[in-house]
Parts: sequence; structure tokens; C-alpha cells
Amino acid sequence: MRRHAGSDPTPTASRRGSRGARTAKVAALAAAATLTLGACQWTSTIQTDRQYVPADGWEANVGPLELRNVLVVAEKQGGPGNVVGYAVNSSDQPVDVSVAGAQGGAKIVVPARGSAQLTQANGPATTLAKVDAAPGAYTNVRIETSVGGTDIQAPVLPATEYYKTLAPTGGAAQPTGSAPPAATGTQEPAPTTTATPAPTATQPETTQTAPATPTSTAG
Repeated sequence: MRRHAGSDPTPTASRRGSRGARTAKVAALAAAATLTLGACQWTSTIQTDRQYVPADGWEANVGPLELRNVLVVAEKQGGPGNVVGYAVNSSDQPVDVSVAGAQGGAKIVVPARGSAQLTQANGPATTLAKVDAAPGAYTNVRIETSVGGTDIQAPVLPATEYYKTLAPTGGAAQPTGSAPPAATGTQEPAPTTTATPAPTATQPETTQTAPATPTSTAG
């Protein structure tokens, strides 16, 4: 085989050394990357291990009573708002629930081993006369029960989409529509009848001729 001038097919010791240095550097970088990723796994919290509420509202427990998805539906700060959510009673006794500041101070009775809504769609509602936060912010809701009380930082949401039917009275604009006009018609005049005059009977006239007075002729 013919060789070109100046070519050396046999690798020299310097070349072998440079290749070895590069290999060692790559291995060191790979090891560092592995350690870095491992450290991230140990120091970062896995999302599924963190407690979170898969709902718009917040939750709390008071003894055997579980409060779920608690929020406030309001159109503006300073306006009325409905406290929305549901309560689940895991005890064998009914539990009374009320919200501080709610109009009327009505209590909701959660039956034993049952549940109840704080506000029903288009029905009875737990209404705050004045909400001190605008939609998108949080407001404190104090819930009192016959087994204890708790404070919940409830989000304030506008009365849109799903929450439209949970809006406070006069708080959210309701869809408007024009009622169909009342049917109009021309009333036909009542038929008139012409009374037929009663037939009159014409009594035939009778002519009586007085008898002639007899005359006597003197003899």
C-alpha cells in the first residue's frame, strides 16, 4: 500500500492523551448532570404530593361537619353576595349551620349522615348584605355551627356561567326578553234582530139596518 508523504497512520501518544482527556471531560459532565437532576428531584415537591382543592371555593372541617367549595357570588364590592357551598354531616345528629352577617340570620339544618347546600340555585339563599371584596379577591366568611365555628377565606366570583343561578337578588342582570304581545282581535258586533210586529186582527165592520117603522093609513 502506498503512503502519502508526511502521513502517519499510527496514532501518537499525544493524540491518545487528548482523546482520553475529552472522554474524561464528557464523563464528568454527565455525572454532574445526573447529580443535578437527582438533587432537583429531592428538593422539589412533587405536585401530586401537595394538598390542593380541585374546586373554585375553599374547604374547612368543623368537628364532624365538612364544608366544601365555599365561595361568595357577588357582582361588585360593597354589594350583596350569596355564600355558596355545601356541608356534609358525618355524625348521627343533625348540625345547625349559619353564616355571620347573613340577612335574616336563618340557620341551615344539615341532617345526620346527610348534606345541605348553603345557597340553592334559584331558591333559598344565604345572603350577605355587603361584600367587602371585589370579584377576583378573597373575603372572610365566618361560619358558625352547633359543633363549633371557623373562618374561611372565600374567593369572590361574579355571577356568570355556572354561578348565574346563584346570584343574589338584584345582583346579576337576568336575561331579558320581550313578552309576546297579547292577541288583539276585532270583536264582531252582536247580531241585531228586528222584532216582527205582532199581527193585528181587523174586526170586520157590521152594518145594521134599523127596521122600517110601519105606517098606518087612516080609513
